[in-house]
Amino acid sequence: MGAESYWAKRSIEREEEWNKKSRETIEKELTSQYERSAIRIQGNIEKLYGKFARDNGLSKEEARKLITGTEYRIWRKDIEEYVKEYKETGNPKTLLELNTLAMRSRISRLDKLYSETLIELDKLGQHADRAVTRFLKEAYKDNRLHSAYELAKRGNGPLQVAVDSKRMQDVLRTPWSGKNYSERIWKNSDKLAKTIQATIVNGVHRGVSVNTLAKEVQKRMEVGKSDAVRLVRTELNYIHNQATLDSLREAKMGYFQFIATLDKRTSSVCRNHDNNVYPLDEAEVGSNVPPLHPRCRSTIAGALGPKKGTSGSRTVKVEPSKKGDTVKYTKVPRNMAYEDWKAVYVDKSKTFGEWRTEQKANKPTKEVLSDKPTKEITADMIRKKMANIDLSKANPQDIINLGKMVAEKHSIVDIIGDKEALKKVFSEYREMGSVVPKEMWAKYGNKQNKTMLQEAFSFYPSDWLQYVQDNNCKICAHKASRGYFHYGTPNGRVDFIKGKYDSDSNYITIAMNGVKKTTPYHEIGHMVEHFNKDALRLSLEYRNIRVQGEHLQYLSELLNYKGYGRELTYADNFINPYIGKDYGEHASEILSMGLESVFSPNENGHIKKFNYKTNSYEYATISDDIEYLHFIVGMILKA
Repeated sequence: MGAESYWAKRSIEREEEWNKKSRETIEKELTSQYERSAIRIQGNIEKLYGKFARDNGLSKEEARKLITGTEYRIWRKDIEEYVKEYKETGNPKTLLELNTLAMRSRISRLDKLYSETLIELDKLGQHADRAVTRFLKEAYKDNRLHSAYELAKRGNGPLQVAVDSKRMQDVLRTPWSGKNYSERIWKNSDKLAKTIQATIVNGVHRGVSVNTLAKEVQKRMEVGKSDAVRLVRTELNYIHNQATLDSLREAKMGYFQFIATLDKRTSSVCRNHDNNVYPLDEAEVGSNVPPLHPRCRSTIAGALGPKKGTSGSRTVKVEPSKKGDTVKYTKVPRNMAYEDWKAVYVDKSKTFGEWRTEQKANKPTKEVLSDKPTKEITADMIRKKMANIDLSKANPQDIINLGKMVAEKHSIVDIIGDKEALKKVFSEYREMGSVVPKEMWAKYGNKQNKTMLQEAFSFYPSDWLQYVQDNNCKICAHKASRGYFHYGTPNGRVDFIKGKYDSDSNYITIAMNGVKKTTPYHEIGHMVEHFNKDALRLSLEYRNIRVQGEHLQYLSELLNYKGYGRELTYADNFINPYIGKDYGEHASEILSMGLESVFSPNENGHIKKFNYKTNSYEYATISDDIEYLHFIVGMILKA
């Protein structure tokens, strides 16, 4: 085995070894802490209900009554002592909020419960910060020493290596994705506190039982736990690869190779970098050094020269077919592209012999991405990129590349769901927001639905409402139990026969139930694909690339919901299998699901799948599928 193949194999093995260690140690520890905190928060809720609830429900009046006398004095003293004790280690934002509460002379029972929740989540954040710091330090030291040892074994670099504690601290503190891991822990804690508070207040207003409210809080804690695990896995990947880079620099290596985990879950951005070689002095995390997205599993290793390996073999990890199976490794030709590997070893749509024959008949023409990472993305660069994209000739990768530039420059991941902030960013590149003229609304429209649609149009590209105007259409804001879009009136020809609508006009129907806030953002996506055929083509092409080799499955079985009946989808690894739904060639869910995920995401994210073993749902957000996010951002700018 050559040196490069050896280093790649050992890097893959170390990545897997530490991922396994993560699952068995820090992730279990965090899970346990989240579960304990959830129990304590639920206990505080039960105390409140136990004292003041009637008929298992808590009235708004009781919840908003002020605490007085001894109860108030004890509460205030507890808050002041907590703030004083944890002034150095607690979350500054939480401590400020607790301080503000303590200064108030009028505190309701709900305020008291909120302060108790803040304290519990602050303790949870402190524990997570300490535990993750300890784990990442250990991971850096181990990977730093092992990567240096593997290089030295093949004659590159010194045999005696000492871990530089200052350098390790610098790596840990670097905000490589806008914030470092510690800042992200506290950001997640703030977000979780606000979500739980909103859940409790809404539950009290609805008059739900203590058991129902406890279950809702448990769901929010599950989402928080999932965020914590995602953070650990992403930061571990960052630490692993930074340790390798430090060893390569010490060994005075000139180049490194990018190694993607080859399986059905490999993102397209990692596929594009797989097996590429880059100059060490141009290494840039997030650009050509993993992680390139949340939960990234790619890694790097040393390379002896600037050329991409084309001869010999490379070692790849074979994902276990079921949980508990041993991870295995196999060798594949170094010049085998991801799509060929998938066809031969996963989909089995061609044999290895057939691939070899193709290689001999046609020399590879696959374009290699530029080795040179972009140091700084400017607004002018993005505008130039947009101007150079002809939508009628564009392919999905063109859109993804554009979206990636915008997402990275403006940290889109951090403002998902913040409509005003999103509008401000996108307004730098195209006109955003429009008002639906009164005469554009068709008769008999539902008032609430009109309001909701107007809100969505006010944040979307102005061109999207212009599509309606250019086609001389009126909007039927129809009320229905399940949202939908179609060209025409709600009941088609029947409406004209009955004389409900003017036959001289064109109509589109956007139906909603008047309650679900995500629906207008979703259905306008279908409208855009209807009027803009290039947008539809790109959505279908993107879906088809993602689901290559997949077979149709019933949504009702994937999501354990009979309401989907016989609806079929390509599940892929989408954040919700509904995204791959099959409509033939006349529609898709790619743009519509992506838009609602960016502008109006559900509190828990989307249901990714139903786990029949645990009898529970698993959730994901568009931040978990960074390639999909980039595609949607690109479509917002060009569709």
